Amino acid sequence: MPVLDPTLGAIARAWTFEPLVVVPLVVACAVYAIGVRRLWRAADRGRGLSVREVAAFVAGCAAIVAALVSPLDAMSETLLSAHMVQHELLMIVAPPLIVLGAPALACLWALPSAPRKALAESIRRSRASAAWAAITAPALVWLLHACALWIWHVPRLYQLALENDAIHALEHGCFFGTAMLFWWGLLRGRYGRLGYGSAVVYVFATALHSGLLALLLTVSPRALYPFYSTTTAAWGVTPLEDQQLAGLIMWVPAGVVFAGMGLFFFAAWLRESERRASLFVSSRKTGIVLAAIACALPLAACGPTPAGPRVGPAPPPARTAVGPVPGVGVHRGEPTNPYAGDLGAAQEGRRIFMRFNCVGCHGGRAGGGMGPSLRDVEWMYGNTDAQIFSSIAEGRDQGMPAWGTRVNDDEIWKLVAYLRTLRTQNEPDAPR
Repeated sequence: MPVLDPTLGAIARAWTFEPLVVVPLVVACAVYAIGVRRLWRAADRGRGLSVREVAAFVAGCAAIVAALVSPLDAMSETLLSAHMVQHELLMIVAPPLIVLGAPALACLWALPSAPRKALAESIRRSRASAAWAAITAPALVWLLHACALWIWHVPRLYQLALENDAIHALEHGCFFGTAMLFWWGLLRGRYGRLGYGSAVVYVFATALHSGLLALLLTVSPRALYPFYSTTTAAWGVTPLEDQQLAGLIMWVPAGVVFAGMGLFFFAAWLRESERRASLFVSSRKTGIVLAAIACALPLAACGPTPAGPRVGPAPPPARTAVGPVPGVGVHRGEPTNPYAGDLGAAQEGRRIFMRFNCVGCHGGRAGGGMGPSLRDVEWMYGNTDAQIFSSIAEGRDQGMPAWGTRVNDDEIWKLVAYLRTLRTQNEPDAPR
């Protein structure tokens, strides 16, 4: 195997345009661009998919280019440290950025209207969503990612991958695929249902085991991968020094990313805990006031009545066909929204609305082509919060949203609180 010349000119010319890498990447970018264009045409620019989400997807694709197309790919056959940079790009840089770009939604919108509706309906009716939820179960994706990381760094397998291009491609596929599942579960999947606290545990558990592997590479007294024993001298380092640098690269950047994500979810966990505690205190105060009123009413009824003309009972109010008052009327036996009138919960509902990309199907001038538009919210005027909750829950049980994890009951109540606020906006399908 020829050793890459460490001169600047040789490095600049060492781009590797492997068709099995370039063609799928170009196709994926083209499909994503078509989907974003159609979605923004139906729901206006920045709706459904924000500009930042699109930028994240582009950055993720750029990270793949840097890992597999740029001179870094050629350098990875000469230096273990360069190979480690390549792996970090494929595991902790590209996957989270691509997941943040919501590629499933863009790919769905890349289809014409009729096939898009048919595919969404078939997903709702099939068990694909349940299977996807099982595959992306938190413990499973964490275990898969950990196994891929440790198994492929076993010296015999690592050496075999370096000597065989097909096995090398399989190695990269395992790293990237399991990382995509892990980051999808972390950023868009079932971690949200388990709570931010569980996300913190999985993030720091991943940081712990990957840091341990990096430590083993760094402090090992001998070079573990004979493949690089004859390639590092031209670059002025010994195989052991190159391995120690690779361990530090795996240790520090990955540790910084995981620590940052862990702190982010920990802060979100604290905010959610404070909000729930505040809601509990508010509910308790309300209960005390209502109890005091309930105790005072019998005393008021037994007290002296001022003199005056005797009057009969007031006639019952005339019934109208308007229906219950929006957001206030509650039918007998119906549950009440625990977040009614809670602006903080409405804001959380807005974030849920955006996270599940509800505007992708229910926004714009025609409802996105797959669901009724929220620009016309007259349907909410004659319904109680419980009835709106039932409508959303029914859609969830039928597979809504088609491309992601189902909302839970608590999230639906927050969505109802948010939807109530849309009546006062000029463009109700455009959360700001």
